[in-house]
Amino acid sequence: MSAPLLDLLHSRGLHPRRVAATHGGEWAGPCPRCGGNDRFRVWPDQTGGPACEKAGVTGTWYCRQEQVGGDALEFLVALCGMPWAQACDELRIERTSLPGRLPAMPKAAGTRTFEPKAHALPSDQWRERAAKLADEAHALLLRSPRVLAHLAGRGLPEEAVRRYRLGWLPGENGRMGIFRPRTAWGLQPKPAADGKPLKRTLFIPRGILIPAYGPAGQSEPPVRIRIRRPDCDAQQWGDKYMLVEGGCGGMPMLLGDANRAVVVVEAELDAMLVHHVAGDLVSVLSVLTNVGKPDGRSHAVLRQAAAILVALDYDTPGANGWAWWRATYPAARRWPVPAGKDPGDAAREGEDLRAWILAGLPPVLTLPAAAPSPVSASATSHAGPVGACADGLPSSGGRGEAPSADVSALPPEVLAFHAAWQGLPVRFAKVGGGFEWQFPHSWAALNRDTLHALLRQADATPALWDFLFDHPEAVVTPRNMLGGRHA
Repeated sequence: MSAPLLDLLHSRGLHPRRVAATHGGEWAGPCPRCGGNDRFRVWPDQTGGPACEKAGVTGTWYCRQEQVGGDALEFLVALCGMPWAQACDELRIERTSLPGRLPAMPKAAGTRTFEPKAHALPSDQWRERAAKLADEAHALLLRSPRVLAHLAGRGLPEEAVRRYRLGWLPGENGRMGIFRPRTAWGLQPKPAADGKPLKRTLFIPRGILIPAYGPAGQSEPPVRIRIRRPDCDAQQWGDKYMLVEGGCGGMPMLLGDANRAVVVVEAELDAMLVHHVAGDLVSVLSVLTNVGKPDGRSHAVLRQAAAILVALDYDTPGANGWAWWRATYPAARRWPVPAGKDPGDAAREGEDLRAWILAGLPPVLTLPAAAPSPVSASATSHAGPVGACADGLPSSGGRGEAPSADVSALPPEVLAFHAAWQGLPVRFAKVGGGFEWQFPHSWAALNRDTLHALLRQADATPALWDFLFDHPEAVVTPRNMLGGRHA
């Protein structure tokens, strides 16, 4: 036996644990590509496909999140980005062996037929009251430095507060909210249990007021008011977010008209954060919960999108919600934030959310905004998704000449980028009049911070783009970047 799958995983720093005795022993651990805790299952003694079986290489694997699997050969090809020939060499499989049929794995669910739910708008009276409350709360927030500082800490500076009309309700008379007559909002008295009198007042909790608008945007009154309660109130009463009764509770929030790409998040504040930093690149859809669904308007946008980055909270409920998006929209891609469970967490930890989005988009969608160059946006194209590298290796794509001796004339920021690029399996490829950054997906999953830092540095180096597009090689790597240049 040449190299059992479990040993292959250990050699790459992956250490699944034994969890069951099925099929000779079942092991579980994080998926090298999509993370998690135990979604990646391994059966070290199970027979693989024909090529592995012939060579005596045992072991099969399966990712329950992505619903993909295979044997040791497929692990190297699909998850490590290795060319088939190189994978055969590593496993000591004769190259004359054909890849063959892989072991039978559970089938992914087919594309579902989805009928968006229609949401009835609130009454005109309710919307008028909501608009008045939102205006008052917005003015209060602009006079509340402490709350403004809190929002700025989660990536929503005063500019964003004004842009999205966020507000602040401090409560009245020392209470945890305000009380208003239900009839003033067009609401009927609410029946009470146990024979108590009818409830004739509407309770609106204190906290950050988040208005949502219909297709006409802020030119019309809000259709929903949601309150993000202070943590102390949420801990006491168990509700972090509360709706003002009478609004469109389940209607998603769609921000922006950059419909070529859409980022899907749960919370409205996260949607505003992402749209504030990257609204020129993407539209952003807040579905409110991990099981939230698009409405008719957002469904139409999603069907036409070239890329959908699903960034539902990176926890168990969020992972469960992802399965529906994968089955419904072919362009959907699971794209968790680089730190924490949602964009707000990532912003608090200092992550560059724009770079995170750029790394997830196809290059044809990012070239105009990320890389000013003589190439027009209409002339750009790409051969595959970002990070889709033909062989997953940092090959030079050209002569691989040694750096030229005279580099003193180059801008210092170009040389600084070259130094940061050294040793990384990332390459710059000119494709179809555009470009793409190429890298193995398995490496990117394990080195997300390093990749994002490199892309941020590239995005902040205007001189680099002319340098790369003028380079004589079609594929530029750290090895050939300074070679073959004309002084």
